[in-house]
Amino acid sequence: MSHTTTTAAAPRRSVGQWAVVAVLGILGILALVAAILFITGTANHIHVLSGSVHHGIHAIRLSVCIVVGLLLLAGAGYFARSSSRA
Repeated sequence: MSHTTTTAAAPRRSVGQWAVVAVLGILGILALVAAILFITGTANHIHVLSGSVHHGIHAIRLSVCIVVGLLLLAGAGYFARSSSRA
């Protein structure tokens, strides 16, 4: 009996590639969670997100969180796809 394997068609990713994808994905999700906190207004009660000035510019922080989160998730997707082709 001969068994054929398809490991040649699906190249393995290194630990470093998985680490890059995981870190970018986690940071992207955290940035989007921060954006949700700014939208709902609960960021005012979290000192790390609001800083020492509570009358800050939440619309800009919200926009930055959304853009950064989407860029990080796009980067994770790019590295996941490009490392699977290599």
